[in-house]
Amino acid sequence: MSNLDDIADLLERERKYLVSGNLSALERLAQQKTELVDGMTPADNVDAAKIEDLREAARRNGELLDAVGRGLKSALRQVSEARNFASHSTYGADGSRAVITPRSSKIEQKI
Repeated sequence: MSNLDDIADLLERERKYLVSGNLSALERLAQQKTELVDGMTPADNVDAAKIEDLREAARRNGELLDAVGRGLKSALRQVSEARNFASHSTYGADGSRAVITPRSSKIEQKI
């Protein structure tokens, strides 16, 4: 297997990890990717079409990684909002967002 084939295999594994949400495996792949790219030499048989395929796979994975980042930020924002009861919200039938304000926890005594 050539260095380019190893990189293609690694990019495919990276895509699978991104799609499945296995983010902990991505850190290990980053080091392997660096080693493979650093290990390339001018003597490697470089096929222009193969390089373009790798470039496309890397671009696709970059888009997936961006989407994962946006999803994580959104999830963190929702968890933060859930912890702060005063900022709970819901969506109406028309799709507009409405804030739900909590009732006072103060007990009133009427005489």
